[in-house]
Amino acid sequence: MKFLEVEFRKSLANRQLDVYEECLLGGMSFREYARKNKINIRSVFDTKAVVQKKFEKIFEGYSTNAEKMSVVK
Repeated sequence: MKFLEVEFRKSLANRQLDVYEECLLGGMSFREYARKNKINIRSVFDTKAVVQKKFEKIFEGYSTNAEKMSVVK
């Protein structure tokens, strides 16, 4: 799993990695992130969507309890 995490992080552009770390892992709100970085909140939501798609692609078929993962949309 650690290898997949490394591959996932490598697949992200700088802004995508920042949104992943600050918002999705770190808990910063998307609004706060947008203000801090002086960008439109829509851009943050769009970036989050790209990060989620890449995550699903790389971690497809894996879950934390080693069972086949079902993606909830």
